[in-house]
Amino acid sequence: MKKILFLLPNLEAGGAERVVLNYTRILDPSKYEMTLIIVNDYGDLQTYIPDHVNLVNLNIIRTRQAYFKLIRTINSIQPEYIFSSTDRTNVLLLMAKAFLLGKPKIIIREPNTPSAQFGENYLNSTYFKLMKFFYPKTDILVAQTEAMKMELLKTFSIPKHKIQVIPNPIDKKFIDDQKERIIESFDHSKINIVASGRLHRQKGFDFLIKAFTEVVRKNDDFRLYIIGKKDVKDNCTAELETLIVKLKLSNHVKLLGFQSNPYPFYKNADLFVLSSRWEGLPNVVLENLYIGTPVVATRCVPVLSELIVDGKNGNLCDFGNIDELAEAVLNYKNYTEKYPVNSSDEQILKLFE
Repeated sequence: MKKILFLLPNLEAGGAERVVLNYTRILDPSKYEMTLIIVNDYGDLQTYIPDHVNLVNLNIIRTRQAYFKLIRTINSIQPEYIFSSTDRTNVLLLMAKAFLLGKPKIIIREPNTPSAQFGENYLNSTYFKLMKFFYPKTDILVAQTEAMKMELLKTFSIPKHKIQVIPNPIDKKFIDDQKERIIESFDHSKINIVASGRLHRQKGFDFLIKAFTEVVRKNDDFRLYIIGKKDVKDNCTAELETLIVKLKLSNHVKLLGFQSNPYPFYKNADLFVLSSRWEGLPNVVLENLYIGTPVVATRCVPVLSELIVDGKNGNLCDFGNIDELAEAVLNYKNYTEKYPVNSSDEQILKLFE
């Protein structure tokens, strides 16, 4: 039985964390012994970890302080493969690579579009230098889209043969089970719109709320539910709460906080909206399209034009164009067609052959 070690900074309810947990469900536990190392146990996803995965908590507050303990822990396990899925742990793991016994195969996944992260000061210049130096040392780098692959080649000078394009996986069996749960939040006599993501500037909820003013002005039956946990490093939650009050939308927009099971919200929504400033490959879009809920999204990443066909299963609009987003939401009834979402399971299995 081969050993795979997955590495995350914590169990925060983010896209990178969910992707790793989906990987652990796709891989056959009779063929692989899987261990998940977390730097600390901050976050809400512990109950999402499958029973066949061994959990190791380094119990260290800051990722960069975990260097020596991480090396000792990895060497005690001696895995054949190590998979990391966030910028912080990617750099940390590659810094440790030379000291790992047994020369495990290092696979890192880039969670976001680098130009957007650096352009928005989401990552600083020090991280850019570290990524530029260490990323080429990986054995495989997983890009979520072809556009991301081209940017990684250009930005970090990574050998082309090391980059594999693998879309984020969807755990269809898990979603099918979870989406049937009952939720009490919706008023089904209204038109229910859902958005989700951590309450951070990246997700563009400020833009969505401003556009919703125009939606409600034309049709008072619309309701917006935003699912997402407060980002401890960002003051976005207070700003959104203030904006809702300022625009007199308290009866129309609700911040529901973190939801351990968002899938019933997706299933019962009339429309899902992604209002992000930037993304890598948003899991929530894949999940909603799989469930059959139409999606209106900003053109925050090129791949969305391959998933969303304007006027068919949703619509795309430019970030910042309030009238365009409002009109796309108001036209929710027009998006009646459903398109299958392809699975990346086979590509994931080949990573660990």
